[in-house]
Amino acid sequence: MTDLQLSITNWEAAGLGTPEVLATTGRLRLQVGEVNLTEHDDTFSKTIREEVLVSAYPLAFWLAGPTESPISPPPPS
Repeated sequence: MTDLQLSITNWEAAGLGTPEVLATTGRLRLQVGEVNLTEHDDTFSKTIREEVLVSAYPLAFWLAGPTESPISPPPPS
């Protein structure tokens, strides 16, 4: 079985946002086996980066969110 690795490193201060977002901004890396899912061309710094700059707060909020389908049937009348 292939391992999924999630890591957040290089905690950085973001310029704008709520206190939760500002306090939890870092570089996220997702990797499945030997494949890096977050590698991308950073056009601002003109480099290839292995991680993306995100806030962990909305990510954790999304991961811990409701498990029902986003398209749920209407409630019975």
